[in-house]
Amino acid sequence: MIAGNDNQARLDFACKLTHKAWSLNNSVYLFSKSQAESQQLDNMLWSLEQTGFLPHGLKTDEFCSQHPVLIGEEADPGNGFDLFINLTDQMPVDVENNRRVAEILHQADDCLRPGRERYKRYKTLCQQNNSELNYHELGPSK
Repeated sequence: MIAGNDNQARLDFACKLTHKAWSLNNSVYLFSKSQAESQQLDNMLWSLEQTGFLPHGLKTDEFCSQHPVLIGEEADPGNGFDLFINLTDQMPVDVENNRRVAEILHQADDCLRPGRERYKRYKTLCQQNNSELNYHELGPSK
């Protein structure tokens, strides 16, 4: 969970997390709420100062299968990723098909309430699959 209740801070953190994961040679899927948010994330990833170039694209792009980082509105993007970043109120469809799933929440109730429900479902899935569930509370971003 990040500090504050600003959705822009969530998107900023998602982009930083994406860059970090990609720099470690991980594939990433950013699950966004809408086409407009997907486009916003796409623009943000193009303008990350520290990256120079982060190969990414929208799930709807003709060459999407060639991008290590994809952005889309599909709960089941079709293939497993090293990191699946959920920025929606939905539960990803095939959670077990991804190596890791990250939920980025802020402290506004409209974000926390559905996030808590998904956390319960993740907890059950982790218990069933004997996998690990982590929670991180993050301070203000710098």
